[in-house]
Amino acid sequence: MKNEVIKTKCGHELKINGIQIKETYGDILVGEPELEDNLRIYDGLDVPSNWFVRKCVYSMKSFDLDKKYFLPYTVHVWVSSHKSVNDPKKKFYGSELVIIGTIDSIINFSVQELIEDVIKDFDWEKYAINFKI
Repeated sequence: MKNEVIKTKCGHELKINGIQIKETYGDILVGEPELEDNLRIYDGLDVPSNWFVRKCVYSMKSFDLDKKYFLPYTVHVWVSSHKSVNDPKKKFYGSELVIIGTIDSIINFSVQELIEDVIKDFDWEKYAINFKI
């Protein structure tokens, strides 16, 4: 992605602050994932610890518990907007979220497509959190 701007429906232009990719089933040594493994992964969805405490949203399509397997790689993308949300007194500098989804391959995947796939299903103004510098 070459400094492309990702725009939300409500006019926010998103900047990527960080990306982290890990194997979805990296802690399973042998065998195939079972429902209990998917439940543990689903329940453990959170922001990477080195990004501190941030609000996250995840792709319902990526983590559909009716599927036998999730895709092999879990991607965390920390995005922010220079516009705050619900801030009539202009106390904040912007808004942010961590978006979590899964991908099939780490070769030639599009961060922009992943983000757009997740954010099309929710309202940035409703879910994003404001921040101060």
